[in-house]
Amino acid sequence: MKSSQTIWEEHLYELKGFYEIFGEGAVATIKAGASPERNLWPLLPRLTVSLARSEGFAPLTNLRSEVIAIADGCATVMCTSDDNLTEMVLRLNFAEERLQINVKDGLRTADDGSEGAARSYASVMRFVRDYILNGVLEVWDWDQRRLLGKCDVFIPLNVDLEATKRAYDSIIRNFENLAEVRSKSGNFGGD
Repeated sequence: MKSSQTIWEEHLYELKGFYEIFGEGAVATIKAGASPERNLWPLLPRLTVSLARSEGFAPLTNLRSEVIAIADGCATVMCTSDDNLTEMVLRLNFAEERLQINVKDGLRTADDGSEGAARSYASVMRFVRDYILNGVLEVWDWDQRRLLGKCDVFIPLNVDLEATKRAYDSIIRNFENLAEVRSKSGNFGGD
């Protein structure tokens, strides 16, 4: 049995819940750089992506999730909101024992012209801002309310944190204001 210090040093907590979902055999195959047969890829529960100590982010809650690729020691998971406006790619890097996201290229939120879309966009931008400002990423099984994975504090490199915060705050305000305008105009749908 590994000590808590070893678990911490080797980041074994980052994918703990996903180990249970994938199973020991599939994880061993993935770590070896291969992929289990597609019919052995696990069905994933609905996921919630959040940050520790946050109130959560509605567009990143109760996401449909599926494994879309397994290669090079990693399983790639696509998470999609029920309105299909928000998508996030999670990378389960079993080879390096890391839960990874890319907020620049692996997170998309669309604006269909509705009030809800503007509010969702603001919420997703709040998530990105808070993640960049030393957020601790968490992935939860939405149905079971069980933590499946958790990262260390995100530490950005070569980033002016104050300027970044101001820029995201401005984007968030703009989309919150846009949502208010849309609510008064009655534009609730995407038409």
